[in-house]
Amino acid sequence: MNKKKKKSYALTIVGALFFVIVGGCLMFIVITILDEFPSLLWGNSYDDIKVNISENIAEECKNLNIFNTAVCLRENVKSFYNYNNSNIGKDLTFEELKQQGGVCSHYSSLYYNAGRTLGFYSEEVTISYDEDTGHIFTIISNADGYCLLDEINIQCYKFVDGEVEK
Repeated sequence: MNKKKKKSYALTIVGALFFVIVGGCLMFIVITILDEFPSLLWGNSYDDIKVNISENIAEECKNLNIFNTAVCLRENVKSFYNYNNSNIGKDLTFEELKQQGGVCSHYSSLYYNAGRTLGFYSEEVTISYDEDTGHIFTIISNADGYCLLDEINIQCYKFVDGEVEK
C-alpha cells in the first residue's frame, strides 16, 4: 500500500471509531431518558414513592421482637392514619403523610423503611386488581416469623418446628 492509501485507510478507521463512540453515547442517553419517561409523563410509580420514618417511631419500637414491633408500628401509624386518595403518586415526607394522609403505597413505604431501620427483613408486595389498579403492603420477617403490615391492619405468623402458626 502506498502512503496515500494508508493515510486514507487510517482516517476511515478513526472516523468509524468516532461514530461508534458517539453512537454508543447517544444510545446511553436515549435509554436513560426512556427509562425516566413514564415518570416524567405520569408522575411517580408506586416503587418510587418513599416515606421515611420518624425518629420517634424508630426509637419507640426499637429492641422489640417482631410481633411486638408490628403492633408498635401499627399503633404509631394508627394515631395519624388518614387514607387520602388525592395523594396518589405523590412523594410525601413523614410530616406531610401525618398532616395530609396518604394511600397504601405511602404506608407500605413507611413500614418497609421502619422494618429495615429496626433490623428486620422487609419486602413490599404489590398485587393487581386489573391492568390499572392495585394494592401494596409490606412484610417484615426474621427467624421467629413474619408479619404483614397493611395500612392499619397486621397479621403475624410464627415459625414453630418448621411449621407456620398464626
